[in-house]
Amino acid sequence: MKIKLTFKYHEDNVIPPRCRKPRTIYGLEGSTTVTIKETSFDQLVHVCSTFSNKTGNGEIVTTKYFHYKGQLYIKSNDDASFLSEENPYRYYSYSDTMENRKKEAKIWANNWLLVDGILYETIGEPRWVIMTFGLGGNHGGSGFSLTNFYNSNISKSRYFRLDQKELMYKTFEAIALGRGDTKSVPQDFSWENAEVYAPEYLKVSPNKQHGDGDPFINGIENMISAVKNPTVSGLMVMAKAAEILK
Repeated sequence: MKIKLTFKYHEDNVIPPRCRKPRTIYGLEGSTTVTIKETSFDQLVHVCSTFSNKTGNGEIVTTKYFHYKGQLYIKSNDDASFLSEENPYRYYSYSDTMENRKKEAKIWANNWLLVDGILYETIGEPRWVIMTFGLGGNHGGSGFSLTNFYNSNISKSRYFRLDQKELMYKTFEAIALGRGDTKSVPQDFSWENAEVYAPEYLKVSPNKQHGDGDPFINGIENMISAVKNPTVSGLMVMAKAAEILK
């Protein structure tokens, strides 16, 4: 499916009429034609599903992830009319050169897939992440969740592939108890859970794709685990911050 996108762009080093010096001209009108991929549902591979009860009302929200030609897609909250030229909100870009506007338009178009006329959109592969809060000793607590991206502040050792649920939970327990968050253990998967149907399409590999996290946060976590006392941890954190601010 081909659609036309219009946008604003600017052009550098233009010498306007009756002028001598080149300047940048803003607010020029441009357009380009992009292609939205189309396929049928039988060409998709159902890789996994996630189940969330984040609303807190007991309603489980299921999200199905499908693989198609190297990318993961989920069903969009918008219908196919979102791509219509009559929709002024389908595409927006800040002023840049014509060349960059066309590149961004192609990237935008690559985010969408029409499956038997139903709109799907690309999304990052879901993965488990272990998170800690507060100063240990049940001040804040420890938990785990599903996410679709890496956080540069969190170490790769806290991320796990979707089919590594058991390993993730064992690691979570060790981290929680190591911080003295005894009230955080045990935890069940009633808040968030997942099922994997085609593990061969999972590509997340934290040790290869991600870094060691923020050094300051890592240092704080090591201190918290060493004392397991929120009062002592708080004093140590303030001392560490004062040292950095000198």
